[in-house]
Amino acid sequence: MKKMKTFCAIMVITISTTLISCDSSETTPGAVVPSTFEYLYIKSPATVSGISNIWNLKNEITAGAGFASPTNLRTDTPSPGLSNQILMANQCSAYDKVNKKYAVSTGDRLVIYDVTNTASVPAPTILTIANIQAIEFVAGNLYILKNKQVTKYNSSFVLDPTFGPVLLPTTSGIPSNICFNGTDLYVTNDGKLHKISTVGTGTITSTSLSTTDEFDGLEYINTTALPNKLYAVQKTGTNRKFVEIDPSTGTVTVKYTLTYTPDFSRISSALDYSTEFYYLDSSNGFSSDQNSLTIIDLTPTGAYTPVPLTTPGNQYLFGLQLKD
Repeated sequence: MKKMKTFCAIMVITISTTLISCDSSETTPGAVVPSTFEYLYIKSPATVSGISNIWNLKNEITAGAGFASPTNLRTDTPSPGLSNQILMANQCSAYDKVNKKYAVSTGDRLVIYDVTNTASVPAPTILTIANIQAIEFVAGNLYILKNKQVTKYNSSFVLDPTFGPVLLPTTSGIPSNICFNGTDLYVTNDGKLHKISTVGTGTITSTSLSTTDEFDGLEYINTTALPNKLYAVQKTGTNRKFVEIDPSTGTVTVKYTLTYTPDFSRISSALDYSTEFYYLDSSNGFSSDQNSLTIIDLTPTGAYTPVPLTTPGNQYLFGLQLKD
């Protein structure tokens, strides 16, 4: 059952972008190239006890500098408030470049911001949808993974009965976020990479990743330097590894061992395909009320090791999306 609610409006500043790939390996090793795009995300207090009832919507145009100069677009107080633990464990997000919508899920609700008119943005809409595990927009439609099933909602956020639902072949494990290559969705679950076609009623093909580890921060890129690649964070016990995945074979190649502080919370990620940089934001631990940003050059020259940066302002950062 779906209920609709609303709360306050937001304002987002848009800049024009160029979709030409720029190989970051031409820069000095370890240097961070300024981002071509803006980024949207939300910061919220995440203390040990309490409810996450303050959402600060941020807009960042200096991602290359480590998200050091965000613009606070507005502050909202969702009602009812959410347990910090529920929010941190279940958050996911997506950006619709066709209809200019920014969607953030808390697992049991979907908050949708319409950023078409940057001068006067209407109040965001809240849809109550239970058990959301991941979301992604493709061609103006929203695909939602819940209970290991992918369903399609049209641009009015009405369920499309002609698609699926497409079931993941296993009900065990914790799925990753969803990304897409233009028409197909990718999601990992229970040691497999699942490719879901959004054409027609939807079909699924699965490829073994030769591991039962969980993955998150799944992002797709297809440039001259990085043709048809997936990148993600592989979770092996308390270790976190940044990996490259070949979507054709399922081959997983470890690129770096990451040094950010892992906890139960879900990471947020975005990939700038023009500069070929991957951004990963993580909690510094549930009791810290801080977060770290790890910036990873996908095409470095010479010796290179990504280092997490503690971002200013503290709090938990989630819903990171490239505003394409």
